[in-house]
Amino acid sequence: MAGAWEAPRTNLIIGILSTGLVSVDWATNLVAFQKPAGSTLRVWRGLPYDVARNRLVRDAREAGCRELFFLDSDVIIPPDAIPKLQSAQLPIVSGLYWSKKGCPGIWKAAPGGQAYQPIMQWPGGGLIEVDAVGAGCLLIDVRVFDVLDKMGLPWFEWQIKDPADQAGKFSEDFAFGRYAAQAGFKIYCHTGVMCYHEHLTAIDYQGKARGENVL
Repeated sequence: MAGAWEAPRTNLIIGILSTGLVSVDWATNLVAFQKPAGSTLRVWRGLPYDVARNRLVRDAREAGCRELFFLDSDVIIPPDAIPKLQSAQLPIVSGLYWSKKGCPGIWKAAPGGQAYQPIMQWPGGGLIEVDAVGAGCLLIDVRVFDVLDKMGLPWFEWQIKDPADQAGKFSEDFAFGRYAAQAGFKIYCHTGVMCYHEHLTAIDYQGKARGENVL
């Protein structure tokens, strides 16, 4: 996608999606991780994921922020997660954590594009291009949404209305990735930003902590 994405970064909204109470570990981590100067926390609680994420996009626009960082209330990030993601100077870049299915939360589209396969190996500590990521630790340049608007594309859209009918339908984070790709954007994961998904146990993570060629 054409555009000077290397332009200097300005203000940032850290948008938190909460489905209820958070753990002590997560709350402690929120205090501990590095928040860039001028950043603001916004929390939306109890809303459907797509509604909350779209509300946070509007919050970032109304505040005149250049970037929006999504943080879910069950994902614990390393202290330098946001500076590391910002240093990539990319329109869409995610940290790495395991999905609730127990596989890495980074995917490539399968042949035909109507299904996704988890990426099982990657070089440690660097950037890899992917087709889909979860949005639990995701940095987006707000100008991405301007481009989606111009193309008449939604932002985050929960497409699964019936659990028995999921063919060709996607959760809001996957749908965003598909729309972003239609608009010409690439999605990256920074494998050096290793996060912890609280829904998974320590056993799930055994042997995976380095995030390189682990499976």
